[in-house]
Amino acid sequence: MSVSNSPKDERGLPDNDFPLERPEPSVAANPLKAEISVFSNNRERTPSEATSILRFALDTKHGKYHVLIDRIRQFRSLGDEEAADNLKNSLPAVSLSGLVTRGPRASAFKEGRFRHSGFLQGDFDEKDFNPRSAGDVKEALASDPHVQAVFFSPKGGVKTIIRIPICTTQDEHKRAFFAAEEYFRKLHDLSLDSSTKDPVRLC
Repeated sequence: MSVSNSPKDERGLPDNDFPLERPEPSVAANPLKAEISVFSNNRERTPSEATSILRFALDTKHGKYHVLIDRIRQFRSLGDEEAADNLKNSLPAVSLSGLVTRGPRASAFKEGRFRHSGFLQGDFDEKDFNPRSAGDVKEALASDPHVQAVFFSPKGGVKTIIRIPICTTQDEHKRAFFAAEEYFRKLHDLSLDSSTKDPVRLC
């Protein structure tokens, strides 16, 4: 995984004119300190703890989950997609776009129980890379000024952490997603998975 140190546009992606919510001082100084929720697996409704964007990125970079991910990839190489999916569903998951402050993640933003991180989860499917390799796509995205981190997904695609404005409503988050979708289509010829229109989508 690559973590970019290049300067970021504080207002996020082009054509995205949402006013920024005033973050905590530590987050304003370093947006990567924004808190996100951790779930024991992607089927859990309620988070088990909180972490920061930075801690998650470093844990991923340094291979905290590599044993399970290596097994998932081994099952895939053997053609056992069911076993790969079952194991993938046991991995810890995070909500990269923010923190569920209390209760279950369902309806958390609508009910005022969600604090937006100012980031968007970007999922890019391997089937859309041809003729490029996942390595080629990862390298290209790592140099993009709006991408804070990029890493391979357990099943062969590429995942990114994308800087966007802090959103105060679900509609703002969706509009940020659509701006990002257009940006990556035009600049990288890549399709952004539409599931991350949901701000509480798990990674």
